[in-house]
This record gives sequence, structure tokens and C-alpha cells, in this order.
Amino acid sequence: MGPSPAGAQRGLTLVELLVVMVILSVVTTMLVMIFINLQGAYGFTVNSAHAREDARGAMETMVAHIRNAQVPTTGPHAGMSPIVSAAGDSISFYTTHGTAGGTGTPVLVRYRYRYEPAAGVRTLAYQRDTNGNHLIDSGDLEQVLSRDVMDGDPNGDGSQTDRVDLFTYSYFDTGGNLRTTGATYTATGNVATGVAAVPAASLASIVSVNIRLIVDLNPRRSPVYLDLRSTVQPRNLRQE
Repeated sequence: MGPSPAGAQRGLTLVELLVVMVILSVVTTMLVMIFINLQGAYGFTVNSAHAREDARGAMETMVAHIRNAQVPTTGPHAGMSPIVSAAGDSISFYTTHGTAGGTGTPVLVRYRYRYEPAAGVRTLAYQRDTNGNHLIDSGDLEQVLSRDVMDGDPNGDGSQTDRVDLFTYSYFDTGGNLRTTGATYTATGNVATGVAAVPAASLASIVSVNIRLIVDLNPRRSPVYLDLRSTVQPRNLRQE
């Protein structure tokens, strides 16, 4: 045969075709990985933004409710302290904040904020006495305010030895001495040293409620913590 005419095109060899396919597969894999990473980053940004919003909203609500705690005029706690119980993982009190009735007049209602530290739960929730029996019981709907709350296990290792109290209190004891709650815990969450709750006789003498809310913004991967703190001085508590 004679030489190929000038300008004739030569097809790809098998080797060249394989090289092109390998290059395309590498580029495609890189693009897919970039897309997956971008999707993950976007998902984290959205989820963490929602978690931040929930946590900040929960803190603002607790502060407003506790600040406006008032002495009940009816029921078993009438004329006593606005705060009915004050522990490290829960607080119950009467408040008029955000409880306007049908006539627009504020209604005094009992609330309870409660933290559940058990693994798989780790929620901050509140209950409101909706049936008017001055109790917080199963008849009162519980609403979750924030999830992945890590106060009970900040290290995320399943042990509560590093637990911190969601609520701590400054109060005057019956002898007129200023006291502060605060406890250390065993691995199972029992109090090891210190005091986590205010004695019943001193509930009316609480000076301030300190709130520390630790939320994991990235619960399914490496933890990213949001640590919120606030100190509330109830307006209607007697201070010695």
C-alpha cells in the first residue's frame, strides 16, 4: 500500500483510549468527592444553625420566665416562694411571663424546666401546668426546647464524672449565710460531693440562678460545642 493521503485522520489506539478513560474516572471521582464534601458542609451549617437557634431560644425563654417568677396566691404553694424546687438538672416555679389569658391579663402558671442527661436523649424540655392543679404531672404536655445537650457528659465518653449542673444557685441559708450549689458526680450521675439542690427552707432566699447550657452542634461526628451561660436574678424573691 502507498502512504496515507495528506490530512487523513488516524483513530485512537486502545492504549490511548484506556488512558483517557482513566483520566476521566479520576476527574469524575474528584468531582464527586468535592460534591459530597460540599453537601456535608452545607448540612452541618444548616443543622448547627438550627441547633444554635434552639439553644439560644431556650436560654432566652428560661431567663425571661425565671426573672419574672412570682409568689402564687392560690394552691398548695400560696404565699410561699415563687420557686417550688431548685435542683441541678431541673427548676420549677410560678411565672406570669408569656401567660396572658383571654382578657390579656397575665395568668400565674407553674412551669418546670428539666434536663434529661441519659445517652440517646440529652434533651432540655419544659412543662407547663395546663390543667390548673398546681402540679407538674403526666397530664401536662412536655415540649423539647433543645437537643444534644451535653451538660451531663461534656466529654461524650458515656461517663458523668465530668457532668456540670445546668442550674446552680446562690442563696441564703436559714442562718443567713450566703451559699452556692455545685456538685461533682459519679460515672452513673449520682452526687459524689457538694450540693446540687437548694434546701426547701431556703427557696424563698435564692439570690440568683446561674444557667449553663452546653449543646453539641455536630452530634454524629467530631463534637462542636456551643457553651451558653447566663445569670438570672428573680425580681420577686426575698433577698436577705
